[in-house]
Amino acid sequence: MRKICFIDMPQSLDAGSETLSFYVFRREAGGFELDRELKEMTPALCRSELAGVEEFYLNIPLSSLGFRIVELPFTDKEKIRKVIPIELEGMVLSGQGELVFDVVILDGHRVLVVFLEAKRLKDVITEFNSLGIDPCVITSYGLRSALKRGGNDIAGYLMAPDELSRDERLDAMKEEVKAPAINLRTGPLAYTKDAEGIRKKLRVTASLALIVALMLNGFLLYRIMTYKKEASAIRSEIRSIYTALFPEDKRISDELYQMRSHIKSAKERADTFGGVQALHFLKEVSKRMVGGIVFSEISISSETVTMKGETASMESLGKAKETLSALMTDINISDLKNSVEGKTVFTLTGRLRIS
Repeated sequence: MRKICFIDMPQSLDAGSETLSFYVFRREAGGFELDRELKEMTPALCRSELAGVEEFYLNIPLSSLGFRIVELPFTDKEKIRKVIPIELEGMVLSGQGELVFDVVILDGHRVLVVFLEAKRLKDVITEFNSLGIDPCVITSYGLRSALKRGGNDIAGYLMAPDELSRDERLDAMKEEVKAPAINLRTGPLAYTKDAEGIRKKLRVTASLALIVALMLNGFLLYRIMTYKKEASAIRSEIRSIYTALFPEDKRISDELYQMRSHIKSAKERADTFGGVQALHFLKEVSKRMVGGIVFSEISISSETVTMKGETASMESLGKAKETLSALMTDINISDLKNSVEGKTVFTLTGRLRIS
């Protein structure tokens, strides 16, 4: 359950800690509810009574604040904050030193500037720090009441504000906890605890990210080295297999490429004899041999057969052609020549029959 402590300084900025009241609010559905009220706090009591409080808000009484109303041609708060230091020059008493301020945009182009001497406020913050308290917001619930009640005469109301009852103060505190009317914890007195916490978390996150990155890089390096060793072992095994399969190759530059070339060449040779059944053909030719004919050369491709030989007579050649017609089609006899032995040399070509 979120808890916020609103420190009420109802009198003067220099009144001392004995006049302070501490209101601890707990967050409920739809808003904040008073949990307890404390007074006369010491460092020991602060540590015990305010344990679990996440944020501290400090109320500055109207009597301790300075006010100026200026007219500006724009209403953007960031632009206004940049020009206010110039507007305040000559409008505040000399010797006040550096100021901290915040602005409230009124109707039209009027801007209410709320300011306070930085040194005085720093002394107050230092005193609270000694109690283990660091207010993140320094505001004034009296100013919130003035903005509601003052209307167009806000300057007159700030000079003579109404005294607020306890219930009115508590209601104003609850509104301030939701959305402060001003926050004088700016400039040189800006609240840095959250920023330091964020920076610390970022440093931790960055350190963890660096550790994770180093671990990841180490793992990747290990995997790369492992893959290199595995690749080297595989390459050695491929070379060993290749040299065993093709011992005639003495120049080996790329085993896979050269192996693909050998496979392609073997496939082409296999395609040449695809479906030919060369041994079966030769066996059938031997069964149908005709006397007087001798074949000296037989060439078989995927579609055609070329047979060269010699015959003792043309009659034997005719019988051979008739016999081979059972195995071949489109038989043609050419290149007829007489040999020195008195025989006739011939070339017989034809197409294999598809069974």
